[in-house]
Amino acid sequence: MKTKKLNSKEKRILLVDDDENIYYSLQLIFEGKPYNVEYAQNCSAAIKMLKEVPYDLILMDIMLPRKSGILCIDNVRKVRPRMHIMIVTAVNNVQACREAFLKGACDYITKPFPAHDLLERVEHVFKSKSKVGQQDEQKK
Repeated sequence: MKTKKLNSKEKRILLVDDDENIYYSLQLIFEGKPYNVEYAQNCSAAIKMLKEVPYDLILMDIMLPRKSGILCIDNVRKVRPRMHIMIVTAVNNVQACREAFLKGACDYITKPFPAHDLLERVEHVFKSKSKVGQQDEQKK
């Protein structure tokens, strides 16, 4: 697997979705922004990529082949316990949303969504992550 060399300000985002068109849409949404989006079609491919690349955020669909995004969160936690995971799905179901948050998802957005809404949420995750990192450094 080839990964793009990033500058120090760019963040790596892993999209886990069986619809490749979502990947192309995100490429357009994040164009010109300090984000590099890479793509996995299922949970097992995502876990393999997580073991090799230091991603900053996962955008995960719920409806994935072989294993749901909700179940995949458990696999992600085994590899990267503190990984931020945002659910990006067409499933607008309160129970699924609740379950995702209980397993540690940091946000949940339903497709279709306005591009600016996704950008704001991603930026919020990175700002929150930065604050947590600063607090961790202050404790040392």
